[in-house]
This record gives sequence, C-alpha cells and structure tokens, in this order.
Amino acid sequence: MAGQLYPTFRAACQALGLLGDDCEWSNAMADAAQWALPYQLHQLFVTLLLFCEVTDPIKLLEDYIKPMGEDLAYRTIRPTQGISQPLVQQHIRSYVLDELDKLLKDSGYSLGHFNLPEPEHHDYNVLNNRLLVDELSYDLDATLVEANEQLNNKLKSEIYL
Repeated sequence: MAGQLYPTFRAACQALGLLGDDCEWSNAMADAAQWALPYQLHQLFVTLLLFCEVTDPIKLLEDYIKPMGEDLAYRTIRPTQGISQPLVQQHIRSYVLDELDKLLKDSGYSLGHFNLPEPEHHDYNVLNNRLLVDELSYDLDATLVEANEQLNNKLKSEIYL
C-alpha cells in the first residue's frame, strides 16, 4: 500500500479501507433475484448505480448478470442447444449490458460513466434463427481434428504412390 499509485482517488480510498463495501447492495440484488423478474433486476441495478454509491459496479454486475439475463436465456435455451455455451453467454451478457445502458441513458448516464463494459452489439434474434444456430454450432475442435486426420491420410497415401 505504501508507495502504491492508484488510478483514481476512489481506488486509493478503497485500498485503504476508507470506503464501505457493496455487501448491502449485493444483498439487495440477491434478495430481489429470488422473486423479481429480470427487467426488475435491471431497474434495481441501475437504481443502485445512480443513488447508492456502489464501489465496485463491475463485481456487482458479474455477480448478478446471470439472473438479469434469465429472460433471454430462457427464450434461447431450446434453439441454442447446439451452440457453444460461451457464445450463448456472450450474447446474454451483451443483452444485459444493452438493457442496462438503455436505462442509464434514460437518466442521462451511460455504462462508461460507471466503468462498466460496453455491450458487444449482436443481433439477439440470431439465437432464434435455426439456420444460423446450425451454422454456429459446429464443434470447431472436432472439425479441426477431423481435417488434420484427413490431411494426414491424404499425405500418407500420396507418399506411398
């Protein structure tokens, strides 16, 4: 801590333990996640950002992004069974960030104001389009292994000719 340089005054105060933690806000989100709908969790999250001095908005977001994205996850579970889960999770994360950004913009703020990441703009309807899902659902690792095996077999057959 002594001699450590922090990017902001807030970060230095946080390191010294001068700021409160986000336990109260985390508990509020955890309680609400038990009964609230995802759009209500979005509203609560934005309310906490705007009025409650959240010290680590990124951690709070990461802790509750799953319940905030349950609506999109529910709508896309069946069509995306073949798609790799990281791709689905990336779409859900972008969706939640996009929804939060809309609410923040209604209040004159943005995600950047709270040092939150920007959404990667995707077309969320891609996950509902069966043809696109099929195209995105290839197991790239298995395809690469198969391609290497075929290439090796072809090279071996050419050597023996």
